[in-house]
Amino acid sequence: MPDDDDRPRDASSAADASWADVVIPDDISALSGDIEAYRREQRHARRQAQLHRWVDHRGALPLAIVAFAVVIAGLVATLLTVMAPTVGKAPPAAVAPATPTAPPGAVGGRLPVASLAGPLGPTPTSSLRPAVLVLVPVNCDCVPLLTAMAGEANGVGLDLSVVVPAARDAAAAALPQKIKGLTVNVYYDPARTLATTFRVDGVTAVLVGKDGLVANRLPVALDSMQKSFGGPLTNLVR
Repeated sequence: MPDDDDRPRDASSAADASWADVVIPDDISALSGDIEAYRREQRHARRQAQLHRWVDHRGALPLAIVAFAVVIAGLVATLLTVMAPTVGKAPPAAVAPATPTAPPGAVGGRLPVASLAGPLGPTPTSSLRPAVLVLVPVNCDCVPLLTAMAGEANGVGLDLSVVVPAARDAAAAALPQKIKGLTVNVYYDPARTLATTFRVDGVTAVLVGKDGLVANRLPVALDSMQKSFGGPLTNLVR
């Protein structure tokens, strides 16, 4: 019977001599490159695991898409704001007051200098341009006439400005409520400056152009209003 030394041995039981190729360094610093590579792999693995946990979370992908879209929209808006050319509308050219060719109150002249008490407080006559001024007496019972005139004035884009030669007048104060659907402004001229300058007798329309000069002065009556008032009023806003 053969002894143990005479028995055949397979390849798996043969001794592995590959350990003889391992070199053990004398100093740990010689392994610093391998250690750093190992740590990089660990960090990369941790980032990948965290990313997978975040993406795999329910609702995470739609949230990421929304966040990305918001960031892109913000960048686009910033670029458009910074790089877009500034385009502005030029303000409308104001018509400078013209040099009068006649004395105040006459056609071609300015309105006389006065301060009227208006809906927004003291109003200088120089600011009324273009304007349709209707000079009326105190306690004027002329609502139908002023209603027709307001319709003519509003029809060409102008307010009707009623001027009373007094500090207050109940009939004039009630005009904006009595003349429905039309724009009527009431001004008070306690010094009677306009009434004196234009020698008002009854109802008088004074048309002031964009240049601040009196374009026309018209005594107005019910039966002649359309004939005497319509044409000059249309010319006023051209």
